[in-house]
Amino acid sequence: MRTIGLAGFLVLTFMTSCPEVSRAQSKIFPSWGQVLGLAEIHFQSLPDFERTDLLSQAEVSPLFESMSKQIHWEPADRAELLRRVPATSEFLVQQLRSERGTLFMRKVASEELIY
Repeated sequence: MRTIGLAGFLVLTFMTSCPEVSRAQSKIFPSWGQVLGLAEIHFQSLPDFERTDLLSQAEVSPLFESMSKQIHWEPADRAELLRRVPATSEFLVQQLRSERGTLFMRKVASEELIY
């Protein structure tokens, strides 16, 4: 099973959160362009992060904070979405974050169902 990539994560976040918006947040639902733009800025700001790299909770959690602060939107099921993203301490994440693991991950990133 391929781990959720950036685009898949964003689609999952956006689609599963459409019906509900936190009462404390704005009643206006953000546009897809706003969500995608904020995510691209967030992930581009991460040092040595490439689009095909494995995402972990350490990269995704701050994105939720940015969404809340900058576009005044928080997915109603944020905790569940974050639970579906591998923790930084998980074996696969640690292996693919090593120097050799990162080289391997980026080399095979174009292969389907590789990780």
